[in-house]
Amino acid sequence: MGISEVSGRFTKFNGTVTAKTEDFENASILITIDAASINTDNEKRDNHLRSEDFLHAEKYPEIKFESTSFEQVNGNEYKLIGQLSTRGVTRKEEFKVKYKGMIESGEQQKAAFKLTGTINRFDYNVDWNDTFTGGLIAGKEVDISANVMLIKSGQ
Repeated sequence: MGISEVSGRFTKFNGTVTAKTEDFENASILITIDAASINTDNEKRDNHLRSEDFLHAEKYPEIKFESTSFEQVNGNEYKLIGQLSTRGVTRKEEFKVKYKGMIESGEQQKAAFKLTGTINRFDYNVDWNDTFTGGLIAGKEVDISANVMLIKSGQ
């Protein structure tokens, strides 16, 4: 309602990261998300988000991100740039990524990252809105946050 935030998550997604170096510099990243898997713990709101007013999941079932660059900025901080596609629109977006470290877990090596950024949903034709006395019901900006755990394969 213009002053509060709603948190949600996608429950169905797939991602691959291909890195040629241990520091992940210039890694190639591809993420696909099932748009209909949006979950905000409110069925009525989730159905509205899946509808033509927002994600239009029936016509555009997939949200996709494909990296164009992944650069180390300073220490464990990286900059991820790539093409984000949803609702038939593809745009360049930039995200901050923090490398949280790597561990050995049994026979596996695991690396953890935290990704954050903000996009403008209107840029992707997700422009439904309504107003009330205080302004817009749903804000234009969508904050994105992802905790990522990678498991090394091909060892």
